[in-house]
Amino acid sequence: MKQILETSRLLLTELTCDDLPVLEETLRSPAVTAVYQHSFSPEDAVQWLERQQKRYQQDGFGLWAVRRKADGAFVGQAGLTWQDCEGVQVLEAGWMVHPAFEGQGYASEAARGCIRHAFSILGAEEVCAIIRPENLSSIHVAQALGMRVRKRFTAVYFAGPMEHLLFSLSKDAPLLSPPPKGILIRDYKPEYCAAMASLFHETVHLAAARDYSPPQLDAWSPAPPDPALWNPSFLEHRTLVALMGETVVGFGDMTWEGYLDRLYVSAHHQGMGIASAICDRLEAPFQGQRITVHASITARPFFEKRGYRVLRQQQVARRGQLLTNFVMERPGSVNSVQ
Repeated sequence: MKQILETSRLLLTELTCDDLPVLEETLRSPAVTAVYQHSFSPEDAVQWLERQQKRYQQDGFGLWAVRRKADGAFVGQAGLTWQDCEGVQVLEAGWMVHPAFEGQGYASEAARGCIRHAFSILGAEEVCAIIRPENLSSIHVAQALGMRVRKRFTAVYFAGPMEHLLFSLSKDAPLLSPPPKGILIRDYKPEYCAAMASLFHETVHLAAARDYSPPQLDAWSPAPPDPALWNPSFLEHRTLVALMGETVVGFGDMTWEGYLDRLYVSAHHQGMGIASAICDRLEAPFQGQRITVHASITARPFFEKRGYRVLRQQQVARRGQLLTNFVMERPGSVNSVQ
């Protein structure tokens, strides 16, 4: 088998006839069936394999087998293909994970390797991903890589015309690094809200204690916020949650106008790069656009390292106390820190 590229845990190789049984299992998985609205037959799997092998010959790339380095297990397929988007050919990064290996970060890792290959080896200026709006897992992967939606369009597959989203990432945009080891960055769900409120309260009183007095900290957060009051804004904003196992260790949210509302990491998990990982992903859709934040004394150095600048210092009155913070911006001409 011909090896194309490797990542920390994976090898990507050309598909061979020996891969047909596990390839068919992957294509017949519930997730793939739901996306394509089609149940793949053994004949479909053969045609799929032949199509990739034809692409290898004609284009020099296609969808490749994704194999785990540790034991050679076939965990799915990922690669690069030319796809039609309303009469225009776009280079797409695609990924598909065997059902036995879902939820282990293999899709993001393989896709990241494919995008790097497209930029560094193939010289591509842009890589796209065509995803159905219902395919939330693939949308999460695209967003985690720094891709953003460029347009909606209709594509025809087995079940006829279906709406799709075109995500894209240009060569000069930052390809997001994976989060710290052991950390997963997930889209917000209401069931996280109570833990996020508790984390906020504890972090304010522990991490900010060197910059604010006890009365100021009590005014800032006298008790964990009511999840019922916080939940609507988290749902309205772009909100990301950092998980270590099942434990919430950080979160951040940004309005769709580019205001970074909240960014908090557990006082017990700071210094691991969690805040940077969250911020990278919140900033990615605003590449080249202005972002603002009201940063505490404690958070100001973090944002300055990311290229934000202080516009003005202000004092905010809360429960009879004056709290100092800084109105900061990342100018539109400054890229997100990689």
